[in-house]
Amino acid sequence: MKTAFYHTTTKFKSWPRIYTNDLNDYSQVEKYKSLAPYVWLINPDYELIPSFNYNFSPFDQNRFMIHSFPRCSFQTKRPLSWDAVKLVPTHRNISDTILKQRSIASYGTPGFLIIHAFNDPIAVKKLNNFESTESPYQLVKRHNNYDDFIQDINLDYTGEWVWIVDIDFEHTKSFKFDYIPEDVNSVYYWKVKHDSTNLEYADRTVMLVHESYILDLQAGRKPKHKEIVQNNVAGILHDTSNPYKSWARAYSNTMQLLTNALGKVNKRDRNRILETMLASDNDYIKHACVTATNDIDNTIDENEKTELYNNSQDYKWLEEKFKQVQQERLASLKTI
Repeated sequence: MKTAFYHTTTKFKSWPRIYTNDLNDYSQVEKYKSLAPYVWLINPDYELIPSFNYNFSPFDQNRFMIHSFPRCSFQTKRPLSWDAVKLVPTHRNISDTILKQRSIASYGTPGFLIIHAFNDPIAVKKLNNFESTESPYQLVKRHNNYDDFIQDINLDYTGEWVWIVDIDFEHTKSFKFDYIPEDVNSVYYWKVKHDSTNLEYADRTVMLVHESYILDLQAGRKPKHKEIVQNNVAGILHDTSNPYKSWARAYSNTMQLLTNALGKVNKRDRNRILETMLASDNDYIKHACVTATNDIDNTIDENEKTELYNNSQDYKWLEEKFKQVQQERLASLKTI
């Protein structure tokens, strides 16, 4: 039996297709001038939906326009970008007028955003930064350390892929949280520019992980997932928003750098970050870096060093440590 769709697909001949990362280079269609009235320019980085209509034919009044088809949020169906597919006439007007079509070409990855905010009383006010992502998200702000936060992730509500994002991260306009991961056995990191150092490097600010990675951590297993750092910079981490946050993050990061636990940062970059923190104009950052360095230099054995590292990732412990050093600094000023 022949369906209505059968007649549609046999009546029209789909236009030639060019897979290209530059959908704005219309010279690519020139060679098809004598062969077809239109050519599809298709972004190979995106998977098009099975129902995408390759037999689309513009109305006569729009036949010389370039027709663009969006990549949309899986949840809201709103466009994330217009770099998925274009139908370009081989004989077109010089104006290159682009007509945006409502038909969806591709969906962004249905990754769920979990935004963590340790010890941040104004975290809710910072959520406006994530409204433009068109992705479902959840704010988690009741944990004192990263391990407890991971343990409390409920994968029943997230889906297969999970974005783990710092509340103080501000993404660029071009970063859409729509990356399509290639391997379930990999963890993806993005480079972020840090206000504290003005340097770009990958840590735990922006991560895309498969649910199996979270399940391993929750079960106490060391994940065997490969760590992959993306080349593009996702945005800025505002890690100097107040004195305590500047100090706490600097102390924690210094401890991670000294124990080789700061994401995918090589030895050369670790040294550069430490040097920058020690030379910082921010007294809190400089003091935290010196304090952390002295603390680890005074450790007796590896067990003590491990305990110190674990404490440095606990925001309640960091808060108490900050109060202590502030009191010591205040006392030293009074004796002068």
